[in-house]
Amino acid sequence: MKAAYNNVCGAGYKVIDSTRIGKVGTVYVTWNASTGKNCAVTVRNTPGAATWMAVSLNIDDGRGTPGVVDSGNYTKYAGPVYLAAREAAASFWIMNDSVYVGNAGKDAALDRGWLLGHFKDPSDPRHSEDVEIKWGVHPPGDERRQWVKGEARTALLVLISGRFRVELPGRSVLLERQGDYVVWGRGVDHSWIAEEESVVLTVRWPSVSGYRIPDVDAGQSA
Repeated sequence: MKAAYNNVCGAGYKVIDSTRIGKVGTVYVTWNASTGKNCAVTVRNTPGAATWMAVSLNIDDGRGTPGVVDSGNYTKYAGPVYLAAREAAASFWIMNDSVYVGNAGKDAALDRGWLLGHFKDPSDPRHSEDVEIKWGVHPPGDERRQWVKGEARTALLVLISGRFRVELPGRSVLLERQGDYVVWGRGVDHSWIAEEESVVLTVRWPSVSGYRIPDVDAGQSA
């Protein structure tokens, strides 16, 4: 059974896309020509006890432009969320008590690249104090100007695409082939620069607070 669209986006919004989420629900994307906005909502097939759900819209422009998201424990649906972007808007999701299905590129745009870690809501299946994972999309010249000092975590950084340099005490490591990676342990200071447009997967453990740098360098937290 497919959950029906519940019209919560409001008057003038017409369904332009829908995707079933296994047997648990459906995410609907709607469009309003008058307002120039998309709206998305995730609807459960069978309303019941509150369970974790999410719905989001983002601009898939490759630059990590922030999108909009609604998540929490809901009995019927998550959303609606709105975004002014006709062709570039996309939806992703969602739900079940211990399952989240999403897209790394789209999810990352909503949280400075981070997909999993202590900073996610405790009700979110992606909440973890053991490990944190980042899908970093970096334009050419993007760099972490402020070195990480007093590192208390172990880190693995894998190059997905591009050309990416990691600066470590006494050495400089260039990642230039897909799959190149570097690992450093606790106590190793570091910084980095994207020599070309790059996508980098970062895994760090444990997941602890205290490493986010000021918003003037927003997005630079690897």
